[in-house]
Amino acid sequence: MCAATVTPGDASDSPYPRLMVETLPEGDGDVLADAAYGGIKNCNAIRDSDQRAIIDSKSNAIIKFKARAAMLRFREAHPGTFHRMLRLRNNTESAFSSMKARFGGVVRALRQNTQPVELPSMCICYHMSI
Repeated sequence: MCAATVTPGDASDSPYPRLMVETLPEGDGDVLADAAYGGIKNCNAIRDSDQRAIIDSKSNAIIKFKARAAMLRFREAHPGTFHRMLRLRNNTESAFSSMKARFGGVVRALRQNTQPVELPSMCICYHMSI
């Protein structure tokens, strides 16, 4: 399962992962994210949805919080698995980088209710042109 959202270009993206986690079905699963999304609230939201966070932590991350500590314990116990799963993010990053190169880095739809439709449409058009 995958979740995505269109965010304002002039705002921080950090609160959006916990909103997207709410759209995922509860149960076993992994949430892969960039280190920028490894905040306490995001890790807690992932844990509360019974998902496992696979987020590369920043060097100054505070480990004392339970959700982040569980993620770091998994990383220490299974470093190969953790980093192999984290590298899966590269597929998504590469796809979005290619789409941005082809279509530009902005959503052109002006109305807020049509913006979420534009991103999947771009994905379809990109894959049709490969």
